[in-house]
Amino acid sequence: MKKLITAGIAAMVMGAPISHADGLHIPGTVNVTPNVSLSGAMNVRYNTTVAGNPYLYANGYAGSAVNFAGLDSDGDSFICTVSPGNPLYAEAVAIKNNLSSTGFLLVRKPENSNECNQVYLLNGSYWQD
Repeated sequence: MKKLITAGIAAMVMGAPISHADGLHIPGTVNVTPNVSLSGAMNVRYNTTVAGNPYLYANGYAGSAVNFAGLDSDGDSFICTVSPGNPLYAEAVAIKNNLSSTGFLLVRKPENSNECNQVYLLNGSYWQD
């Protein structure tokens, strides 16, 4: 066991890769349809091939509204809210709390409202960086 740990430390110090990742990888992007929807992968921050500074986020604190927002490469922004009285509130809180770098987020709202009417999260290894 001691030899294995020593070999692992030596490999890290010498810069030798310890493992190699293969498999499907999808670089993150963000897509906004103004006043309608936002979708994208949380790993967008690692995608150096996209223009601009696209981002996604979700925020809220206990008992308050949950907000989902983002900006795409074209500069189009989106934000919608799930209020505590909304039937989607418990699911929106769970989605906000489970967003990770392997997450794909989709939110929609009616054009004449700021209240989200669809919130979707998919966590997948293919977005992992």
